Amino acid sequence: MNRRAVCLLLASGTLTGAGFVAARKASLQLGKQPDGTFLVSTGRRIEPGTIAFDGRPIDLALHPSGAVAAVLGQNKVFLVAKSGVVAGTDIALGSGASSHGIVWSADGTKLYASVSNGVIVEALYDGTALTKGRTLSPLPTGAKGNPRPCGLALTRDGKTLYAASMDRKDVAQLDLETGKLVRELAAQNLPFDVALSADEKTLFVSNWGGRTATKGEEEGGETIEAAGAVLLADPRGFTTTGTVSRIDLATGSSVPTPVGLHPTSLLRDGDRLFVTNSGSDSVSELSVASGKLVRTIPLKFGSLKLFGAAPSALAVTPRTLYVACGGENAVAEIDLKSGKVLGYRPAGYY
Repeated sequence: MNRRAVCLLLASGTLTGAGFVAARKASLQLGKQPDGTFLVSTGRRIEPGTIAFDGRPIDLALHPSGAVAAVLGQNKVFLVAKSGVVAGTDIALGSGASSHGIVWSADGTKLYASVSNGVIVEALYDGTALTKGRTLSPLPTGAKGNPRPCGLALTRDGKTLYAASMDRKDVAQLDLETGKLVRELAAQNLPFDVALSADEKTLFVSNWGGRTATKGEEEGGETIEAAGAVLLADPRGFTTTGTVSRIDLATGSSVPTPVGLHPTSLLRDGDRLFVTNSGSDSVSELSVASGKLVRTIPLKFGSLKLFGAAPSALAVTPRTLYVACGGENAVAEIDLKSGKVLGYRPAGYY
């Protein structure tokens, strides 16, 4: 068969196939499909078995009992169980959720959530329903602007709350007995999440924007301005540094450690601190005792490394680290001893 005949057959088949595909697409709609899967806006299908609800989930926190989890939604906080959304547990947030930040007290009676208008909402839990408590401000008296609170960390006694203030380049320390700001602890640019050491003497902060550009770098390199700081960036406008600050809570002194790009969620496990580098498709492991980088774990499977995994959240067991990969609609499982990705479990959309 000559080349022209092959081309004609391919063209004919393509036209027929295109007509079939067009007809098929006309019958598809975004959302839940007859087979239980979900079709999302990127054209990908999501496995069945997810808990679906209106709005966009930002963050979640498992209750100390393990029976329910609190979800920081687009404009509300609510509870979910294995069976689905727990009816009647919604608390409206007014102007909506922040980009991150929700935490339970150790006894499970109180919940704190960051809100986009610059405050932190307290909720009370009686084992059945949530009720709204106080509204707390991480701003100093007389200060103006939105601090954009994000990640939260709570001491075991429930008396002190730490909140990353993204637009103030610091962490707010709040006294929960009085509801007042005690002090601000300096971090670096665009602090996103916080985590306490086991003895609660040290606080770690992931700095989304990394370090500030020096004067020479500002004059001779690519930079962008964000939240009043000059950040190192590439020609596309993406930041080129990411750091984690280790803060001594007795003195307030802070030491940064370079990690991957766009560091987001933190998870402490004993003397290990894990950091999701959302812009580098990797996880950094730091020593809690020294604050130094121990290793960097790339999110690749065998020889495959697909750009855009966007790791954004963490969970851990004695042998396995679980990493939520938003860009892959999956949760990666990493063997902690070897640092190798064991595989990916399908999850919901981002």
